[in-house]
Amino acid sequence: RPRARSACARAPVLREGMIYRPLVDGRVYMYHPRSASQILDARAVAALQLCRGQSLSGMVPEVCAVMDCDVTLEEWQGFLDRIARSGFFEGIANRDPRRRLFDPGPIIEFVTEKGRWLFSTPIVVLLFGVLAASLVQLGFHWETFVNAVESATGMHPFLSVFLFYLCFVPVGLLHELGHGAVCGRFGGEVLEVGVWVDSANLYVSSNKAPLTTARARIIYLAGGVFMDMLVFFLLLNIWLRWPSYGTLI
Repeated sequence: RPRARSACARAPVLREGMIYRPLVDGRVYMYHPRSASQILDARAVAALQLCRGQSLSGMVPEVCAVMDCDVTLEEWQGFLDRIARSGFFEGIANRDPRRRLFDPGPIIEFVTEKGRWLFSTPIVVLLFGVLAASLVQLGFHWETFVNAVESATGMHPFLSVFLFYLCFVPVGLLHELGHGAVCGRFGGEVLEVGVWVDSANLYVSSNKAPLTTARARIIYLAGGVFMDMLVFFLLLNIWLRWPSYGTLI
């Protein structure tokens, strides 16, 4: 098997049926059902499309012409080795731990078009107020909360762990969509929501090139946290209003 991969790497053939989506700022989103996605410079994508089974040394002149710069054989080999682990070439399995789940584009477009007020300064201040109120509420009911957790985990230890993780999935999804919504608001493109199969964590893949200001980048990084603040407030108040094993988990 290692020898087969090496042979394919020396004469790579790009998979048929690749999906190409042009993005802003000269980038391209590449995806295939049997591979992990990549966001690459358009010139790099054009160079990859030259992979039709010829030798790497024979490709280098064409690659230099497409890339409009000098590329050595070692540089081209290294780039292809990095791309190969995503499963872009025939005969080479996808070894990237990312798996695409769905395209969040319609959701992000709806939020950014209909909910522009969500990205205003008053809303950010309100969310920090919500977090502070949640922490104060939890502080007042801390002993009750700790006793409830001890009782729940003592009575149903394995079920509690399972349900906690199961409930974490939609919360994690909202967190990632929070990042995506901010990216879309500042002109970025949100391309997929997926899962890391080696850790079961969710991720959002987006083209952040249009986020050129420090303000946009900071708010993008904080977008998931803002969503966490809101979810924390809502879930805490649901448990305080209707205390039970189900609402606690």
